[in-house]
Amino acid sequence: MYLAQRTFLSRLKRGTMDNLEAEETIISLVSQVIARATAGRAMPHPRSNDAHRDLGQRARAMVLESFDEHLSVAALAGKLGASAFHLCRVFREQTGMTLHGFRLDVRVRSVLERLEDPRADLSRIAADFGFASHSHFSTMLRRRFGYTPRAVRNSLTS
Repeated sequence: MYLAQRTFLSRLKRGTMDNLEAEETIISLVSQVIARATAGRAMPHPRSNDAHRDLGQRARAMVLESFDEHLSVAALAGKLGASAFHLCRVFREQTGMTLHGFRLDVRVRSVLERLEDPRADLSRIAADFGFASHSHFSTMLRRRFGYTPRAVRNSLTS
């Protein structure tokens, strides 16, 4: 989904898309976002309350702010004033994702902007975004988007 959005924006910037195609693409992307947002969403546990929603939102915000750091669950929980177990349980209940999965999603999405630069070194990008190696980076992009970093770059720049 994020790759489709970045490819759309890249093509729009380059002027390789006419107005009709752009409008249809936007409608399609919005439809997909709505479908994904509502599909498979776990129903909140009956005990879920405002405090759980607040903890989930604060955790999301903290992960978004520090996605390039390697915070442990214990450190994150400590900063949020919760136990590691409670944070993991509530975060998954509120978002349908694990903390690790969410952080990985954020890291992979953030990489897309850097991949638009055809001169940027892929190994440098991998290191800058906290991937253990170029191989780890390639594996994560392939899992998320179905393409290698080079293929993603080619789709964003061609």
